[in-house]
Amino acid sequence: MKHLVIISLLFLPLISFSLNKKELLKEINSYKAEHINNTTFINNKDSLTAIINQHFKNQELSFLTESDSGLVFYKALRCNGESQFIDDGNKKNSNKLYRHLYVTISFIEKNNQLLLKVSDFLSPNYIDAFSYNQAVLSGGTTAFNVTNAPLYCFDHNGRFQFNPNQIKKDVYIHFYGNVIPFTNELISKIKTYNSQQTKENKKLIAGKDY
Repeated sequence: MKHLVIISLLFLPLISFSLNKKELLKEINSYKAEHINNTTFINNKDSLTAIINQHFKNQELSFLTESDSGLVFYKALRCNGESQFIDDGNKKNSNKLYRHLYVTISFIEKNNQLLLKVSDFLSPNYIDAFSYNQAVLSGGTTAFNVTNAPLYCFDHNGRFQFNPNQIKKDVYIHFYGNVIPFTNELISKIKTYNSQQTKENKKLIAGKDY
């Protein structure tokens, strides 16, 4: 028991440093995400639209519609699970499920610049992607009722999950590069943490760890 206590005490500093590093990286990543999320861009919708279109083209999302306030894209996904739907008053079941991911990019004017807002919506389960999309565009209503919600959705590359933060990150990098200015407080925390490390490979390195 005595040896066990000694070994536990020896490992306490290592555990402490590990937790500190994890918490500091979490704070850094949270700050970066918030900074990008609140960043405004030049008031040039054509320039922003070109970048956004290219991003979603790479993600294989299709352009749906455009207005003065923003853009809408969509992607049809195959999902696992079962659903029940109404077809001309007849109740039917199917395990051939599709869902449409709709992504809206809104342009919000702020101090003579544009702030990007990203919102996404995953449609209910449905059988025919084209029919559902036409119903949405025409403002019609559909009667698709989920009996067993799908666990996963896929495209031809495998399991698909939309990341709403990536588009803002890509636009930010295009205009401002990879460098994100840190606050003096955050810089001080990083320097303090690094000064406590006895080995170089334990330190937080800009461009590598954050």
